[in-house]
Amino acid sequence: MVERRAQGWPKRAVAQPVLVASAAESGDTLAALKALRDKLAREIDECGSKRDLASLSRQLSAVLAQIEAWRPPRTSKRDELAAKRAARRAAVAAADSAPDSGGRNGE
Repeated sequence: MVERRAQGWPKRAVAQPVLVASAAESGDTLAALKALRDKLAREIDECGSKRDLASLSRQLSAVLAQIEAWRPPRTSKRDELAAKRAARRAAVAAADSAPDSGGRNGE
């Protein structure tokens, strides 16, 4: 393998992995899930047993699903405008169908 430094490539800083225990102790559930995801991914890369690989893959899939559940729903500007428009139309329709209050204007 050719060493990258010899070619003058800049050396990338490798981020230190967050320990699952320290992430769990912090009380930040999302950080703990991400640390567990990273640990499982490293274990999958180093796994030699097909039986263990299947188990680790199932666990990783479950953790990824939990992380995805923590993310806020993705909405576009178009979706936001459509929701506001629908709310306005519903408010106008409700006001139009409301019974008259019986005031002088109703005579």
